[in-house]
Amino acid sequence: LNVAASEIIFTSGGTEADNLILNSAVRDLSVKRIITSKIEHHAVLYTLNKLHEVFGVELLYVNLDDCGKVDLEHLEELLKQSDKKTLVSLMHVNNEVGNLLDIKKTGEICK
Repeated sequence: LNVAASEIIFTSGGTEADNLILNSAVRDLSVKRIITSKIEHHAVLYTLNKLHEVFGVELLYVNLDDCGKVDLEHLEELLKQSDKKTLVSLMHVNNEVGNLLDIKKTGEICK
């Protein structure tokens, strides 16, 4: 992986991993805005709601089309609206409806 051992963290599962990275991004990396979608896993959505309550993190929800796919043009608009440090948290493959997020294009938009 070409990383230091201290950069690898093992967790007991997805919920713990979601909580760890989202909390760390806000507390340790000073993230002030988070863009997500309303169809993310509850482990993400509940954590984001708590971060909003406790730390005042701004939460934004990207639009979805009729099939539940992320509107990448809307994501780009949301990213352009502020210079605050922003984290985008979107599911690559939705486990309930099966949508596949175009990771390459999403990464290019976020960059």
